[in-house]
Amino acid sequence: MLIYTSSNKNNYLSLLDHENISFREEPREYALITERHVQVMWLEQKYFSSLKNEDGDDIKIISPGIWNAESGPDFKKAHIMIGKKELYGDVEIHLSDDGWKQHNHHTDPNYNNVILHISLWKSANHKEIITQNQRNIYRAYLQDNLSIPEKRIIQLIDLDLYPYKKFCGSGHCANALFKQLPKNKIERFFREAAQWRLTKKRTHLQARVENPNLHLSAGIAMALGYKHNAEKFLDLFLYLNDYIDLPYRELLAKAMGSCGFFNEKFQEKWGKSKYYQLLRQLNTTNHKIELHLSNIRPINHPVRRIAFLVHMLKDMHLPNYFKYMEAQWKNMWPLISEEKDYKRIINELLSLLPTYTDNYWNYHYTFEDSPRQNFIPLVGNPLKSEILVNTFLPFLQESIIEREEAGELEAFYDTFAKIKAQESQKVKYLKHRFFGETKKRDLLNKADLIQGAYQLHHDFCIHYESSCEGCPFVERYLKPQLSR
Repeated sequence: MLIYTSSNKNNYLSLLDHENISFREEPREYALITERHVQVMWLEQKYFSSLKNEDGDDIKIISPGIWNAESGPDFKKAHIMIGKKELYGDVEIHLSDDGWKQHNHHTDPNYNNVILHISLWKSANHKEIITQNQRNIYRAYLQDNLSIPEKRIIQLIDLDLYPYKKFCGSGHCANALFKQLPKNKIERFFREAAQWRLTKKRTHLQARVENPNLHLSAGIAMALGYKHNAEKFLDLFLYLNDYIDLPYRELLAKAMGSCGFFNEKFQEKWGKSKYYQLLRQLNTTNHKIELHLSNIRPINHPVRRIAFLVHMLKDMHLPNYFKYMEAQWKNMWPLISEEKDYKRIINELLSLLPTYTDNYWNYHYTFEDSPRQNFIPLVGNPLKSEILVNTFLPFLQESIIEREEAGELEAFYDTFAKIKAQESQKVKYLKHRFFGETKKRDLLNKADLIQGAYQLHHDFCIHYESSCEGCPFVERYLKPQLSR
């Protein structure tokens, strides 16, 4: 059995206070070098030296920041010194200064937090680097500070390894703590953090949703929104819950209208679809919810998730899903005797989560002209696994603690530990941050341990992400009064 602390003692709590290759912007002799190469050079910080800004002030890079694989600046949360001035913010990279306006960054508020613009080459003519809120940005050029020739840089950098192999330097805790800790202590620590995360998720939903019978479905709604739209989908769920007596299509139209999918932009994009036009005519809402729509795969488009959400709201069994799943857990956990029993319980719980079919959405990504030939589930198994971990388990944990049934809580944590973590960009980042390239990174292949890593990142890293400077985590962990 795994080692977990009791519900009233958790050492983790004692630590807390209550790619696309860009086009070339200028002709150069070495036509193969790309913007992605320059991004790698900035990340690695080993292909240039003695960097200065355009005024000749020394630039000290305390942390290059986090490689941003989504829309916005190339690196987020960098920490640098320019002369005697300390700066925290984002870094944007191009082959030359021309890229700033060519890519319309000067009109995009997502770039208002950029503190440094890095170019490989100087432009023939001076170019202004100004943000949308009219702030001048420091700039620097690598061409005069390269430590090896450009041709050699191309030979040394394998672009296929980035940004997925490395994000930013691994955290201070990787070398100062986790490198030395044995695996069993690391596992215990992250499992204690995971316990705390279950509690935090549960209390968040309880604070937002008054009706206990809707806690599971509200959590499902958040999962449908993924990380960028989780709270927005919860808002949409709560808004639509007052209109559940409407017919399905009218409720779907109200949901789409609330999210702005009937504005001119989407009418131009989807207006040829008869189904879209029907829904647009049914829309009667002025409610506004602004969704994040950048870098979303068609199969994960929010409009498909909204369709699932509306089906769920129309489901007469909606208030009872947690009871069904809890009853199945109660029947199965006392029968655990070998490894395969855990898998059986997990699969059974996943099968009880709501699944809906839709004659339109099971064959369309959005409102494209022709239906797909293959059946497309509204919610796939990876998302159902996330729902199980992030929504059902937090409330099941609370119920088990209240029952005080001998052995049940231990069986619960053992089952939690058998769920495989879903791989994502964030998981890859946390593996590197906490364990670098060591084999200990594989510990985060388990759902309970990665949940603990998420919580550690939330409680500490996001406040000191740029360079770990000032982060109290390692010092607090090593305090002698904390028995481990």
